[in-house]
This record gives sequence, C-alpha cells and structure tokens, in this order.
Amino acid sequence: MQNTKIISKTAAIKAATKLGYQCRHRAKCRGYNGQTQQCDLVVVLPGGYDLGLNKQPDGSYGLVADFWSDYISKYLADPETLQKAYDMYSELCKTQGYEAAEAMLNAAKISKFKQACNLYETMELAQQQGYYVVQHELPDGSIRLELQDGNENTKKILVDLPSTGEMKVEAEGYSGSSCQEATKFLESLGTVQSTLKPEYYEPQKEGVRNSV
Repeated sequence: MQNTKIISKTAAIKAATKLGYQCRHRAKCRGYNGQTQQCDLVVVLPGGYDLGLNKQPDGSYGLVADFWSDYISKYLADPETLQKAYDMYSELCKTQGYEAAEAMLNAAKISKFKQACNLYETMELAQQQGYYVVQHELPDGSIRLELQDGNENTKKILVDLPSTGEMKVEAEGYSGSSCQEATKFLESLGTVQSTLKPEYYEPQKEGVRNSV
C-alpha cells in the first residue's frame, strides 16, 4: 500500500510547480458541489477540485481532497500506476477490505505528485546531511538520486523513485550495519522499501554494496 504522508511543505510546493500548478497558503480547497475546506496549503488544479494539505500534530501534512472520479487523478496521477490500481481494486476489496482498497486507489490518484514530493523531500534531507545529490531521469519514468559524500568517494546512497510514489534505497560501499546507519535519516519519509542482503551480516569492510 502506498504511503501518502507529506513531510515538507516546501517539497510539496516544489512538486506542484514541477507539475505546472500553483499553490496558495491558508486558502480554501475546492471539492464536490462547490464545497470548500480551509487548508494550510492548497495545490490549485484546473476545474473545480483542488488538493489541500493540513499540518498534523507530528509536523507532517495530511491530504484533503475529493478523490471521486478523475477530478484529481487526471492532473496528479501516473496513468500506468492508476490503471494497475483499478485492476487490483476488486481483489484487494475481497482480501483486505474496502478501506484498504480505497486507500490504495486514492494513493494512485496522486502518484505523480507523490513521486515529485519524494524527490524534493529526499533532496532536502540529503542536503541537510551534507550529501551532494545527482539526479537521473530513467526511461521508465523513474527518478534515481545518487547521494554522494564528498569525504567518502567509495560510498554513496542510491534512491530510486518510481512513478508509483514509492521509494527504494540502496547503500553502496557499506557493509554490516553501517548501511542502515547511513540511510537512517531517510526513515522520516515513511515510504522506504528495505531489503537486507547477506553482506549485512558480515563484518564491515570496504567495497561492499548493500540494499537497505
């Protein structure tokens, strides 16, 4: 299931700008039948529906939107990701229930926006840690970030951001628990896919590549 938590308002604004939409601070988010809700930040979309963000007690931002039909998804979704979500919907209703299926579908409806948010949130966190960030656009629509430490030329962190809105992190040049320690600062994003390779259980040494 997708995680739609937004941790940075600045990243959300950059994501909206990347997709060609403006944001308004402390504005009304438009929804069904002209209804509105006051939000801390509103991504203004064409038509009569917007995407709103409200700050939560933990500092993250919850989403406010009317996800009915394609009012939001035609602007904020990756088409392939959305189609896969529709294909999975009925089966997920049977196996995990209606709420889980709706959460999965709604996440897919903003998957392109979430990918852009992940991009800028990761860059913010990496730069705060002193990493130099190199960005690559991949043919399948994914984005790969290389986080390079200027003091450790043999070590880097690879962050893959597919159009599904998920994340995968791989630490290259680390061994043992040092790979988890190196990527711990990304845990606040809440969407990282983790895999421990056999090298994780080996003593720390140079030249080892781990997925975390």
